[in-house]
Amino acid sequence: MNKKQKQSGFSHIMIITIILAVALVGTLGYVFYQNFIQKKDTTVSGTSTASKTTSDKTTATTPTTTNATTPAATTKTTSTTTTTPTNPNAGYLVLSDWGVKFKVPSDTGNREIRYYKGNQNGGDYYRFTTSEVEQLGGECSIASIFTVSRSTKTPQQAPNDTWVTDGALLKQIGGYYYYQFPSLSDCSNGASSLPAQDYTLVHELVTSMQQS
Repeated sequence: MNKKQKQSGFSHIMIITIILAVALVGTLGYVFYQNFIQKKDTTVSGTSTASKTTSDKTTATTPTTTNATTPAATTKTTSTTTTTPTNPNAGYLVLSDWGVKFKVPSDTGNREIRYYKGNQNGGDYYRFTTSEVEQLGGECSIASIFTVSRSTKTPQQAPNDTWVTDGALLKQIGGYYYYQFPSLSDCSNGASSLPAQDYTLVHELVTSMQQS
């Protein structure tokens, strides 16, 4: 009986000892966890956060600043004025084949000066008239108020040339002598006389002859 009680008591002591040992180990483990493991995790976590913050700050994009006061480029514009050359023959009647021109009177009224080129006895000439005279009809439609011829000779050098001897020397231009022949007093068998205004107009034109 005593032996069984001793064994039972010993068993109880062992169980209590084991429980106390387990409790002690658990307590020590808990203390160790609190003082070392959790503190280490907290430190590591804090370090990670700080590192993230630092990383975010480092990779931040710096905005580009544009200087609004930079002056705009200035384009220099050169103004070019085109000058239309003056026509030296404006207001003139030009005979390009002869190289001469005639100043057209400023006041011609309703009359139009007309001219025609001809050739006779080897010499060329121009006859001048007006639209007013041509409208008289008859011979007036083909008559001239003034005729102008040219020759390289003077009357003394060409005594048989009527285009020279019958005319009055008008101008000497270049190597030519120009002669003028006045009109007839009438051009319709004596029925119609040349209007004085037309005569004056054509005479003013012919005597203004010059080199073109």
